[in-house]
Amino acid sequence: MRRSKLMHMLRKAVSRFWLAGLLSIAFGSAPAVGANHLYVVNNGSFNVSAFTIDSNGSLTPVSGSPFAVGLFPVSAAVDLRGRFLYVANGSSSSISAFSITGTGSLIEIPGSPFPTTTTPIVLLTVHEPGGDFLYATNTSANTISVYAINLSTGGITLSSTVSAGASPVYLAADATHNFLYVGNNGSNNISGYRINHTSGALTPLAFSPFPAGTGPFGIATDPSTQFAYAGNGGSNNVSAYIILRKGGLTPVCTSPFPADVAPDPVAVDPMDRFVYVGNARSIDISAYTLNLADGSLTAIVGSPFRAPHVHGDLHHIAIDPKGKFLYAALFSEQTDNIAGFMINSDGSLAALAGSPFTQSGVAPNWIVITPF
Repeated sequence: MRRSKLMHMLRKAVSRFWLAGLLSIAFGSAPAVGANHLYVVNNGSFNVSAFTIDSNGSLTPVSGSPFAVGLFPVSAAVDLRGRFLYVANGSSSSISAFSITGTGSLIEIPGSPFPTTTTPIVLLTVHEPGGDFLYATNTSANTISVYAINLSTGGITLSSTVSAGASPVYLAADATHNFLYVGNNGSNNISGYRINHTSGALTPLAFSPFPAGTGPFGIATDPSTQFAYAGNGGSNNVSAYIILRKGGLTPVCTSPFPADVAPDPVAVDPMDRFVYVGNARSIDISAYTLNLADGSLTAIVGSPFRAPHVHGDLHHIAIDPKGKFLYAALFSEQTDNIAGFMINSDGSLAALAGSPFTQSGVAPNWIVITPF
């Protein structure tokens, strides 16, 4: 499968990120979904695979899956009401948008795919009193675009764009949706912004950007809104920060914390007990207990936990809203490329029965789970 030099860079960049904020509770109409559904963005087959998460963590394909999207899709986001799915199409400079039905199947929204002025890489949705907004990092342009979401149709409209650092990749918002953070892979720092509750516009925070390790990609905040964590793919460690009252970041005194090779995606469990980091090159997951008193991390016995060997990198991780299961996207031409784990009471990971799960897509790059 041929890829241009630009798409190789984009695929490599998006493999170091974390999409946060999907576990927050949104206000408004009830969600359209009646069970948690999991969506896999397949970079190599230009589609999205859809699954229902069963009570034991196994995955059951949704009728009609997979669903076609644009060329070389790289990431996805679900709105916080669980009604719409958005997919960043890396090679066609567009965002595909779908309505999510009660069974988890996808119906493309009129007007989709929505053209973008540059190449979108990572998406994040945020709920504010003034409406819902979609944010997209534009890695090649060093910017973040802000889109207003039509609450009736799910359509998106570009409303503003703001500068970031060099090669911005993953996005995260704090649980109160007051602040947004982005890992700048090329400038080794984290840009922070205040979110306008009416327009969704971003205003840089005082003293932003904040220093990180080498090559930060994935970033996540904890549910208590006290701490933020960034995976530094170049220095093989995790930076930990205290989120100050006005959104600024100050390092936890014992930060950074060791990880394995090329740590990228970061996920905090919704119960605020554990932090997980996907290590792209060593194809495993570092697991830590989170100390809520100071934000420090302690490696869990047995960490890192090995993912199945699939002759490809580990590109993304996601945790279900109940904090019971963790899933990993294994970027591979093979079809058994979604690994599933049970999260034990001590934070350790145990492979689910049937994992890795077989799916029809090729080269999965991203996983997103509905919030309800």
